[in-house]
Amino acid sequence: MPTARRAEPIDAARLAALAERTFRAAFASSNTRENMDAHCASAYGETIQVSEITNPGIETFVCDDGTELVGYAQLRWGTAPPCVLAARPAESSAYM
Repeated sequence: MPTARRAEPIDAARLAALAERTFRAAFASSNTRENMDAHCASAYGETIQVSEITNPGIETFVCDDGTELVGYAQLRWGTAPPCVLAARPAESSAYM
């Protein structure tokens, strides 16, 4: 049975692979290969995910079935772009 827990730096490589795989599955059909590769290179990777996992302004959770990550969720707290009008905005992403 899968369990959800707060991500730890040791999860970074597996989280990067899962996040990139799910991003490509969701958006590859409406983007060029070059754009997908550029985005994935700048958004996913062990170093990037360690930075996010250890960032106090980001809460990262993973769902693990005992052998592999099968889902994740991430909440980003902080300053929103000017087009977002909210007192305490948050950005979220998730896959399961």
